[in-house]
Order: sequence, then C-alpha cells, then structure tokens
Amino acid sequence: MSPDRAPPIVWCILMGSQYLLSCHCGRELTVEKTQAGTQVECDCGQSVEVPVLRKLTTLKKKTARSEKPASWSRGQGILFVCGVLLLIAGTISSIQFYRSMPSPNIPGRPGLAADLDSRSDSLGAVETLTLWNFYQDSPDLMVRLPSEIESAHNRRAAWILFAWVLGFLFLLASLLCFVFALRGKRLGQPT
Repeated sequence: MSPDRAPPIVWCILMGSQYLLSCHCGRELTVEKTQAGTQVECDCGQSVEVPVLRKLTTLKKKTARSEKPASWSRGQGILFVCGVLLLIAGTISSIQFYRSMPSPNIPGRPGLAADLDSRSDSLGAVETLTLWNFYQDSPDLMVRLPSEIESAHNRRAAWILFAWVLGFLFLLASLLCFVFALRGKRLGQPT
C-alpha cells in the first residue's frame, strides 16, 4: 500500500514501527511495515527480502533511543532553592527599604521654616509673617537651615543608594545560584 492510496490514519499506523532485519553478512537493516514483502539492499550489496506483514511483526523491534531526562543533583537543587530564596529576600528587603525611607523634609519647626523659605516668592501675607517671625525668633536656625536641608537630602540619597546596591547584590547572588544550578549538570558530564 502506498501513501497515495492509503488514508492518512492508516499511513500513520503503518509507519509507526520499525523492525530489525538481519542480512547474511551479519548487519541489521532497519525496515518499516510499509516495506513488507519487498526487497531491500544491504550495505554489503546483497538484496534481502523483507517478510510479509504477518511475519515482519515477529522480528525484533527497533527501539527508539529514549534519552532519560536529565535529573538535577542534590547540589543543583540546593543552589536553585538558594537562588529563589535570595530573590524573595531581595524583593522583601527592597519593599521594606522603600517603606522606611527617610523623608526629604525636615521635621518640626525647622521643616516648616524650610518649606516657607523655599516658597518665599509666592507666599501670602500670613505665611510671610510666619517666615519673618522665624527669622526674628531664631536667626541661628535660619542660618543653619540650608545645611540641614542638604543633610536631609544626603541621608535620603545615601539610603536610596544603599537600597539599590543591596537589591543589586541580592539579584546578582540569585542569578549566580540559578546559573550554577542550571550549568552544574553540563559541567559534571564527561565530554
């Protein structure tokens, strides 16, 4: 039966199995069900008759090389779990750092004075009077106010830099764990 005349489902069934047919020279030839009752040529040059379908199924089947899925070693599993835990710890620490980040504003009376001083061009009458009172009551506060503002901004910038570096280190450590876990099997195999 040729593929032109057979329905597709029959052709798939017929093509499904391969058998090993022995030649007189000792080699084994791979034949399919569709070759039943025909002649095949061996590499030695001899023609070998393929048995009919009923007898062909009694021959030894050719087994497909089924490669076993690569299993991880215990060390690879531990590295992978460590990578996941580091990724989770990095995410949680980043969220915590973001929530506890210091405010860029100065608290209390110096903060109010700094806010009013930063908006001095657009203040109303009451706010201008309040700012004037800050200048009158505590001139030393107004003198050191720019350094306190700079100090608050520097603390916040240092906090942000530390959070980024910490997050990057957690991410790098987890990626290294993942890479070594995934490459570990290939590195241990003989070439």
